[in-house]
Amino acid sequence: MNALARCAAALALASGLWAPASARPLVLLDPGHGGPDGGVQAAGFREADFVLDLARRVEPLLKARGADVRLTRDSDEALSLSARVDLANALQPLAMVSLHVNAAFQPLARGTRLFVPAETAVDLPEAPLWGQAAGMHAAASHTLGLCLAKAFGVGGPRPVQSLKLGLFRGLGVPACLVELEFATHPEDLALLKNDSQVQALAEKLADGIAAYVLPPPAEAPGAAH
Repeated sequence: MNALARCAAALALASGLWAPASARPLVLLDPGHGGPDGGVQAAGFREADFVLDLARRVEPLLKARGADVRLTRDSDEALSLSARVDLANALQPLAMVSLHVNAAFQPLARGTRLFVPAETAVDLPEAPLWGQAAGMHAAASHTLGLCLAKAFGVGGPRPVQSLKLGLFRGLGVPACLVELEFATHPEDLALLKNDSQVQALAEKLADGIAAYVLPPPAEAPGAAH
């Protein structure tokens, strides 16, 4: 069993979140920004357009593996954080993955970053809103992040970081926000503008998400481990 399959198996044992074999597990892809909010823009690159195109590439890859896939937006439209959260809470997907592109004042910053909801002490004023995601889905969100980290080759002591992001406020489903490369780094920007490289990013996203929401293929009896 490969690393991604082991990641999915660990999730199943820990949380029992897999849908029955007859069901198609639901994934919600969230292309960030949209409409007047173009996100990061550099040298003809516009984040809102990029992440929508990326989500459209990931969708058929996941559907081909047996998942059901929805997008929070399928056009260049403005969608508030609360509207994204409300949609996710209404659909109750097994995973919500929000797609973004990074930017930094440090010109050398590059690579993919993964963020999941942070836990909050129960005595803080915002605890009821944060608690739903942190209390019920913090572990599952972290596992989703680790599956994506495996797919993207993100290593180090903290491949997945926990933050209190606006998207996570009141969110009642496992979620991960993915910052794909830095548009402020020339090599990353070149990658983001290269069609074959973008398709490779889509395939990595599909691999990581599938490892989380889909059961690993059954091994033949007596197969070596």
